Amino acid sequence: MPYFSNIEGISLHHYSWADHMPMADSSTDFGEAEYAQLLKNGYAMENMLAEHGAIMGQFDPDQKVAMVIDDWGAWLKPEPGRNPDWLRQQNSLRDAILASVTPNGFARHADRVRMSNIAQMVNAIQSMELTDGPEMVLTPTYHAYRM
Repeated sequence: MPYFSNIEGISLHHYSWADHMPMADSSTDFGEAEYAQLLKNGYAMENMLAEHGAIMGQFDPDQKVAMVIDDWGAWLKPEPGRNPDWLRQQNSLRDAILASVTPNGFARHADRVRMSNIAQMVNAIQSMELTDGPEMVLTPTYHAYRM
């Protein structure tokens, strides 16, 4: 298949939110319904992996081309009072649970998924670290990823 000769991986993104669109849900002011809906949206990644893997399998049955999940995580409202263009959102235990269940799907599809990256590292969507001047905190997502 000559059209795959230079392709090492195909990218897949999936962001989770509780409402109907990104940046509509608060990262700190949420109830049980929003908590459950965010996790349900996160579990949709598993179906996406299976569906994309099946399509890729039609053209690449030897699985030479990797599926690369290069952006995933919770996409919620930026912190109040911050520049909304910077997408800085607070991080909670809810984010850590999302950050722990999503990689389970990657592991179940490890025959095709060969790399994954959370959306952002510092001061943005589902960050591992939040900074404010010289101060820094490791978020619950960081600790889930560390495990």
